[in-house]
Amino acid sequence: IKQLQAIQESYEKSDWSDVMAKADVIGGLSSAGNYEKSFAYSMAGNAAASADDFAKASAYFTKAIEANGLDNDGHYSTMYNLAAIQYQEEHYAEALATLDRFLAETKSDKPDHLSLRAGLLANLDRNDEAAALYQALVAKYPDDKRLLMNAVAALQGAEKYDQANVLLGDAYKRGMLTEPRELRALYVGYMNAQRWDDAQKVIEEGAAKGILQPGP
Repeated sequence: IKQLQAIQESYEKSDWSDVMAKADVIGGLSSAGNYEKSFAYSMAGNAAASADDFAKASAYFTKAIEANGLDNDGHYSTMYNLAAIQYQEEHYAEALATLDRFLAETKSDKPDHLSLRAGLLANLDRNDEAAALYQALVAKYPDDKRLLMNAVAALQGAEKYDQANVLLGDAYKRGMLTEPRELRALYVGYMNAQRWDDAQKVIEEGAAKGILQPGP
């Protein structure tokens, strides 16, 4: 208990290297139980992530999960942290496997969790699956512009340009497209579909509203 308190104190002082060193000691103790090891490794994972050492963070979170000593909330938050770190490290296949385990065990349908899965699918060039998942999320959360633009990107990656144009066109009518890159995605989509009048309308309205600036 004293060692766990000490690791907590080091964490509160943002002494990341000491947190990791103490976790390594606890992890090597034959007297330490599964909870103690999982707690120490999860703290070390958070410390390593705070120190921007994502390789160590991934290793510590993995050990925390393998020790299997945390309560459900702690176990699942550690698992999700691992998936996020693996994603950041561009270990997309490993991140997807971790996240799928997380989703299977938690039955979560939260948009952040599912959009991470869609993003992983897209990075693995599984664009059809990514697009389908993003479209389902957009149908459920139609006012979330981040989800919308991710869905458009996935549909374009899957060469489903007409469907991407439909999503963008609907968002445009609802006043959601407020940035130059968003309007460009729409008018370029229309141009690629040879919908010249629609493209011209978007450009002219965007310029009139000051979103698009005149140029060559």
